[in-house]
Parts: sequence; structure tokens; C-alpha cells
Amino acid sequence: MTKLSGNIVFTLSVGLLIVSTAAGGTLVTNAYFDASSPSCSTVPPDTGGGEYYAYCSLGEGGSAFSWGVASGPEFSENLLSYDFSGEGQAVPAVGEFFTASTLLYRNGTIVGDTEVNRIRLTIEAFDSDDLGTPFGTFEAWIEIVNSPNLGISPEADADFIYFPDFPQFGSFRVFEESETSVELIFQRGSLIFQGFGAVTDPGVGFVSPSIFPVPEPASGLTFGGALAALVWRRFRRSSYR
Repeated sequence: MTKLSGNIVFTLSVGLLIVSTAAGGTLVTNAYFDASSPSCSTVPPDTGGGEYYAYCSLGEGGSAFSWGVASGPEFSENLLSYDFSGEGQAVPAVGEFFTASTLLYRNGTIVGDTEVNRIRLTIEAFDSDDLGTPFGTFEAWIEIVNSPNLGISPEADADFIYFPDFPQFGSFRVFEESETSVELIFQRGSLIFQGFGAVTDPGVGFVSPSIFPVPEPASGLTFGGALAALVWRRFRRSSYR
């Protein structure tokens, strides 16, 4: 039986940040995904013949990262990529917060056991007058959680990502067969990650304070039943005292 699980596609749209400085330079940010970081094969598995393993491919220069085998021709390619958006955002002073990029996340459906669970992201910030040396660099793992599609609720079926080095900022989640973007907030100086910002379409995606999957109802019932049994036993013991 073909196994299905949720998969995501998200695009890192790195801002081209422009500001007048004493030297007349502008701020430019660049991002790429590490080709050596995911543990997956670049040879697609023959899922029709019963082959199931993590599959991925990386675009030239780390500009795009795709993973998993789509469960059917109706699903779009699973992709993680970035581009310069040139938003014209003024560069903040050192110590101030700013949006360095937006992350577009599309949740499709792939064949189970062909997913990839993490990828390493690097973002570099340059002054346009000195593009040879970044003045700030952010390097971190992105954890990818492919939630099983059990039909419990949109929240439970939502796939999500988070930075395991920054669990205090929670996760970004997108409903099944949907896509939307979230801001990545940094602090100027070096590039200090300060969490997820606004979600473009909160009707299909949201930022959660948790980095864990939504528990299945059965788990809650089991816990509730155990708690009720404990209370009953204590009441019964006190009745015989």
C-alpha cells in the first residue's frame, strides 16, 4: 500500500535591503542551502517497485533544494529556494530589529519514507561597497516535520518547520495543500535570529509556540482516562480511612 505523508515547499525570498550610508553603500543579503547537510539520495527511488528512501536534489549553487517523491502528477514539485526580492527596506541601525527575508512554505503530499527531515541554511549580509566579506552570517539547521495526514484537523495535519537551535521561537505551520509566507526577523549587528514574524495568509498558516506535533485525540483520551482513574483511586482510598 502506498504510504502518504505531508510534505512542504518553501521559498526563501531574501530581501535586497537599501539604505544610504556614509560610504554610499547598500545592504545585500545572500542565502544558500548546504548540499552536504541532508542525509538523502539524489537517485529517485522506484516507489512503484517498492523502493522507499529519502530523496532530494540541490540546484546549482545551492539556490534550490527539493525532496521527496510526489504522490501523483497533480502535485507540484517540492522545492526550497531563495531569490532577491529588492523590497527597498531601509537598513536599521545596529541593535535594531528588521526583516531579512520571507519564507514561502507550500505543503503538498509525498510518498511516505521519501521525505527529508532537515536542511542547513546560511544567510550572509554584505555592504555593497565590500561584497567580498560579509559583516554578518547566520547559519542554522531547519528541521522539517512531515505530519501524517490523518484528517483530525487542519492544525494536526499541518506540516511545519523550526530552527532547533532556537526552539524558543516555536514553529511555522502550513495547512495541507496550502502555501503562505512568514517573515524571518533578525537583529542588526551580526545576524541574530529573533524569530518568525507576520504570516502573509493566516487563514492557511500560523506561527505556533510549540515545536511538537499536535497530539492525536486518542492520546488526550488516554491521558484523561488515566487522570480520572487516579482521582477515583485516591477518592476510594480516602473513603475507607
